[in-house]
Amino acid sequence: MMTPIFLFFLLSSIFTVEAQQGQSIVKPGSILTPTTNSSWLSPSGLYAFGFYKQGNGYTVGVFLAGIPQMTVVWTANRDNPPVSAQVTLNFTSDGLLVLQSAQGTETRVANFDPAGSASMLDTGNFVVYNSDNQSIWESFQHPTDTLLPTQRLLADDFVVLKSSVSESNQSTGRFRAVMQQDGYVALYPVGTNLTMEYGYWSTSGGVPNGNLNLDDQGVNICFPRGLCGVNAFCDPGGNDINCICLPGFVFIDESKRTSGCERNSTTENCNGKGMNTTMEEVSGIIWENLTYNQSLLLTKQDCNDACWQDCSCEAALFNDGVCGKQKLPLRFVNIKIPIDPKATLAFIKIPYFCK
Repeated sequence: MMTPIFLFFLLSSIFTVEAQQGQSIVKPGSILTPTTNSSWLSPSGLYAFGFYKQGNGYTVGVFLAGIPQMTVVWTANRDNPPVSAQVTLNFTSDGLLVLQSAQGTETRVANFDPAGSASMLDTGNFVVYNSDNQSIWESFQHPTDTLLPTQRLLADDFVVLKSSVSESNQSTGRFRAVMQQDGYVALYPVGTNLTMEYGYWSTSGGVPNGNLNLDDQGVNICFPRGLCGVNAFCDPGGNDINCICLPGFVFIDESKRTSGCERNSTTENCNGKGMNTTMEEVSGIIWENLTYNQSLLLTKQDCNDACWQDCSCEAALFNDGVCGKQKLPLRFVNIKIPIDPKATLAFIKIPYFCK
């Protein structure tokens, strides 16, 4: 079995990668392929930059190569589909880092000015230098879902950790970690405002010494908002994520229940005479309050009827005499425990076919 040091020197002889001052220097003209000569190692062999297997294809990133279990710490173009085994990763003669398909199509792996060299460091940072050996781009400044020791999360709108879909899929997930201007690290669902309404975790003591990885579950089972996608909620009764669709909805993907739910019937399936609707009150459930119409009503039955009689209304929230009508999808559905009979009441319109 090859040791990391031996593998490092083997790659050095093939790709003109040479050790200088504790760095592995990659020169323009170097090429990687997914199945042979697939990565550039750091001097110790702990980290590697290059291709790794994802699904039925390959993705470019930085990963721990010095341990038995594949652990990805940074991903290039993370939301692009995996590439085939016929592509090449080319550090071109004019100093660009591009993926080249068998048909000649080129995709930039990272955006930087023409470079003179690059290095895979033992810190896990992949750094690109200009001809004056000055850093012009580094993976540490463009994190995906992991922070490594010595890497900083800055109070910058463009430096954000975003979770991956899963351990085997590094595409952008549903949660993000940001360093706020007040110095706290806080977690929010992707696509929400950075306000207390959406935040679900923060720290005043800083990040613990070591790696910070934002996984596909955010922090705790059922605690992060939006864990089960739209029109669904997480049942906190067990140790695993148990997603449940709202009444009248079914899973978009039964094999991936965290992807959310959709109606099991729609008004497009009939001529308008074969379908009626009913309203169902759902106890202890609340969702993001994005109403298109609010009105003052005396009772919950008044709110129930107001939504039922409005063709645009799909759901309603009633609290303290205010009835808010909403359209689909319903985001951040959550169980309110303990159930308070005086709290917000939820109503969902359910279509059904007349026989």
